[in-house]
Amino acid sequence: MGHAKASQFGPAGKVIGTEHAEWLPGGFFLVSRTTEKGVMGNSQGLSVTGYNAEEKVDTLHSFNSLGVAQTLKGAVEGDTWTWAGEYKAGAISAKTRFIARETSPTSYDFKAQIQTSSGAWSTILEGKATKRPAP
Repeated sequence: MGHAKASQFGPAGKVIGTEHAEWLPGGFFLVSRTTEKGVMGNSQGLSVTGYNAEEKVDTLHSFNSLGVAQTLKGAVEGDTWTWAGEYKAGAISAKTRFIARETSPTSYDFKAQIQTSSGAWSTILEGKATKRPAP
């Protein structure tokens, strides 16, 4: 569950979602499907996470039913993943990053940020997630 802050991406409000992830056979790519209910309405998404051996970086390709497609590059340091890329949807374009910090084996805190014209990072979404094992 998270809370969106008012930004060029939409109004402030609560965001609730679920994600189901599973490895493709071979264990090279993780496929995730999401559903969300929030201030921008209901949406569904699909993402594929993997490793780009040529660039030696983790990659995340995501698409959602609101028409947003993103490619992010990620790195992990200790208990924190940082994904960075660019958001483009219609007339809106911004450098973005998503940070997830593991707080226990079954939970993590997250925040999504955009880079402002001054170069500073502004948080537009933050929250907590709980992992559940597959049934």
